Amino acid sequence: YDKQIQRLGITLRLGQEINHDFIREQNPYVVIFATGSKEFVPQIPGINGPMVFSAKEMFEQINAGATLSGKSVIIGAGLTGIELAHLIQSHGGQVEIYELKDRPAVMPMELKLALQSAEQDGVKVYYGKRILSIENGILKVEDKETGRRDEVIADRIIRSMGIIEERSLYESLK
Repeated sequence: YDKQIQRLGITLRLGQEINHDFIREQNPYVVIFATGSKEFVPQIPGINGPMVFSAKEMFEQINAGATLSGKSVIIGAGLTGIELAHLIQSHGGQVEIYELKDRPAVMPMELKLALQSAEQDGVKVYYGKRILSIENGILKVEDKETGRRDEVIADRIIRSMGIIEERSLYESLK
């Protein structure tokens, strides 16, 4: 893409703090914000409490050599959550995944294969579960269909509910 940027006369600024005044000074014809994404964290009581980690934090801990004995509960049965579950299980941990959505009848092949592999290794996946709260390693869930409530005790709870666009810079400059 470097040749295309040069050919088109585009000014590319990387690693530079941008604010409202800077943009006004430059008086550009157009500004493209490529500010990335951030973790989606829903409004659930205790979601940022002790013993609750993001998927990214868990991948970093595993890469740093952390031992993952005990029970891990992952919130979110997307590809990241399933791959993380499989990894934790392969490092000797016990894993359960809780997903709000019902199990899809059709899913992308890579998700289907990852899920099959994880389940064959003992990962348990529960669909249709609403997360009510998290407190001291206890995940309170409700079955969407029956309304039955359960408490799940874990050594660690991991958020893996997807990502959303990072809009803070855009919003501040509107």
